This record gives sequence, structure tokens and C-alpha cells, in this order.
Amino acid sequence: MSRSYQTELTTACMVFDRATGRVVVQERTKGDWSGLCFPGGHVEDGESYTDCVIREVREETGLTIRRPRMEGIVHWEDRDTHERTVIVFFRADAFEGTLKPACDEANNYWTPLSTLRQQPLADWFAEQLAVYEDEALQEMYYIYGKGGADRPRFYRAEAEPDAAVD
Repeated sequence: MSRSYQTELTTACMVFDRATGRVVVQERTKGDWSGLCFPGGHVEDGESYTDCVIREVREETGLTIRRPRMEGIVHWEDRDTHERTVIVFFRADAFEGTLKPACDEANNYWTPLSTLRQQPLADWFAEQLAVYEDEALQEMYYIYGKGGADRPRFYRAEAEPDAAVD
């Protein structure tokens, strides 16, 4: 049995302005999926997750983040091929620069964190925001296939080691 499978490595970042209580969101314009989400992207060869999130936020938003903090991970696996996608979520409240209004994939803008859930979020993003909202939540794991996705398993810091908590 092989333990090596195709894996897509990605990052996402909540850029939070403490002074205004707002976060940067991206309104997706690329056709593969729609809705609001945080900026991020694919890890490149020779790049760490932290280097990736700093680069992706800069490329997509024009902002240079400093000291991004890892919040948790979300990953999913295809039950048939065992291919995986991993998103490492970060938060950054230290940044400089001016938000550019758009990139190749999305329109960018600041929005109040307090009203984020009332906005048109990407389907998966609405559920995965829990990684940012629940300090104990470290991991969300999905298995999917032709019949759709199973409910995600949630792993919290205070739970037993390997225990999934809904």
C-alpha cells in the first residue's frame, strides 16, 4: 500500500485591521467557484507555508503582512484516489501598504469582521471560518467522492488526541 498521494498545498490569510475591526475579503471573479473568501494560494517549490502566505497576500492585495500566525488547517481527501488538498489558515494583524482593488482572480475590499457571516461567502468558506472563530479548533478534515462530501470532522485542542468533535 502506497503512502504517497498527490497533494495540493495552499494557504489563506485573514488580514485583520485592529483599529477598524475590518478584514480583507476577496470577491471571486474567477469561474471555478464564487463568493467571498480570504486571500491565499498555492505553495510553490522551495517555499514554506509562511513564505507562501506572505507572497500570496502581497501579490493578490498589495499588502505586506508581517508575523502571520497559523490558526489551523483544513484538508480534504478524495475517497477514491486519495488525492488531498491542504489549506493552512493564517491570521495577520501587522501589515503595511494600500489594498489594491482587484487581482486576476478577485475584487478586494475591507469589510467589518462583525458582519462577515451575513455576506455572500463561498460555500466552503462559511463552514471553514470556524477555524478562525474557535481558538481551540485546530483542524477540519473532509472525505469526499462521487456521492459528495461527508460532514467534516473537527479536532479541538482540548479533545482527546485523535478524537473528532462535532
